[in-house]
Amino acid sequence: MIDNWLKDAWLKGKYYFGLLLAGGIAIRLVRAEQCQDWSTAQASLVIILSLLTLMVWAWWKENRPARQLSVEATTYDRATDRVLLCVAIGFGALILNANRKDHWVHGGVARAIGYGALVAGAFFIGGVLLGYLFGLRPAGSTQDQQNTAVPPHTNLEEIADWLTKLFLGAGLVELTRMKEPVKQLAVFMAHGVDAPHHTDPGSPAIAFAIMSFFSASGLLYGYLWTRYQHALKEAAPPSAPNSVPTDAHQSNPG
Repeated sequence: MIDNWLKDAWLKGKYYFGLLLAGGIAIRLVRAEQCQDWSTAQASLVIILSLLTLMVWAWWKENRPARQLSVEATTYDRATDRVLLCVAIGFGALILNANRKDHWVHGGVARAIGYGALVAGAFFIGGVLLGYLFGLRPAGSTQDQQNTAVPPHTNLEEIADWLTKLFLGAGLVELTRMKEPVKQLAVFMAHGVDAPHHTDPGSPAIAFAIMSFFSASGLLYGYLWTRYQHALKEAAPPSAPNSVPTDAHQSNPG
């Protein structure tokens, strides 16, 4: 009991120490910005975000429940973890781009991070929705459906199959006409994602890189997560048939 208490106290103290350290560095960041010491401000922001990332990762590793998964589910589970790691790396690159000196000089660091995070999150969620549609199998394609614990969502799978064919067909037909709309969207997004000053148009290339990276990551994650959930349902034990309870001690009528 004492060992468990010491372990819990150590874990909580570790997180508290990290938060206090990040808070102290944040005070140094504010002073560096007031003194226009941009190099110190850039380094302080990187250290703060690195500490918070390490604490979130440590907490996730310690509190992630261990599960007995099938081979297929384990494969998809590991693949989704790799995709999330790539998303974290992409978000780190987004923050490093916002941490440029010209953003600090014009006071646009917070705007670049906030706007960039919103754009990245929006395209990631959009990609997840498409990946979810692509990951759903049409009704009747799964094997031994009567042995699964949860019955298939027939209507949802049929709609997903229809939407998938519609998106692919329309996308292939309109692919040659997408260059100009995508360029205009990148130019529009660059004003908030990359512009250090409100009069600067920003870099459409950086905005396009953010949109394409997070939308592709979301598409892959949505597909892998859908297949992972499907693998869990297939590996679930079949439900026992309903049985009528009988009274074993009931006396037979004479």
